[in-house]
Amino acid sequence: MTKLVKYLLISFIISWVMWGALAFITEMTDIRYGHPIFMMLFIVGGLGPTIGAFLCMHPGKEKLVYKSFIKQILKVKVNVLWYLFVIIVPFALLSIPFVANINSVRTATQFFSQPLYYLLPAIVSNILFGGLEEIGWRGVLLPELMKKLPVIISTLITSLIWSLWHLPLWFINGSPQQNMNPFIFIVLGLCFSLILTVIYTKTKSIFLCVITHSLFNSYLGIITMPVTNVVLELILMLAFSFVIYFIFGRIKKNTIKEESL
Repeated sequence: MTKLVKYLLISFIISWVMWGALAFITEMTDIRYGHPIFMMLFIVGGLGPTIGAFLCMHPGKEKLVYKSFIKQILKVKVNVLWYLFVIIVPFALLSIPFVANINSVRTATQFFSQPLYYLLPAIVSNILFGGLEEIGWRGVLLPELMKKLPVIISTLITSLIWSLWHLPLWFINGSPQQNMNPFIFIVLGLCFSLILTVIYTKTKSIFLCVITHSLFNSYLGIITMPVTNVVLELILMLAFSFVIYFIFGRIKKNTIKEESL
């Protein structure tokens, strides 16, 4: 069994079993988001890709590969410009719907739906609720695909698998995904994947991918995103993501000097 297949099997089995059980429970009872049973199954299911990554990357015969994997998870020291990239680019991406509809939204509509101080605790909680997935998606899946396929194809496949993995959440009563259009979710996943590919391939820092994923989720919670023209908004967001991908994807690794641990 290849590392890639093993990773996907473990990740999907853990997540889909936990979330499948949760879907059944929420259908048969009044248990909803926030209840201890709900949160336990929800969180363990969300950690499927993280658990899968560690189980398929165990030391075994590939001790050097495992050490490199752990080093990437702990790689905090990268050029400060990449931290600015991580803060600014997701913010700019998720601001596009508001800017695109600035002439049609009510004047009373605020850009931020929540106070800015909500962002810090949101980032911390979203490391658990999403960010840690990157230990698997960008730490195992993307690199394994890139061994045999071009980076852009690997990115597209990673994005599709990532979206498919979330599927059970639409069947869980009270889950955040229930109120989101699946098509919009898939397109946003592709936008996120393009940006995360840039971060991973240029920094080899899984840690930075974890923070970026957390920021994406956190920004979604505080930035107002009008849906008056969904098609236009999604096209603009995709265009922005592809531009970022192709511009920064062409930067050679030694152009922005990296600091190592």
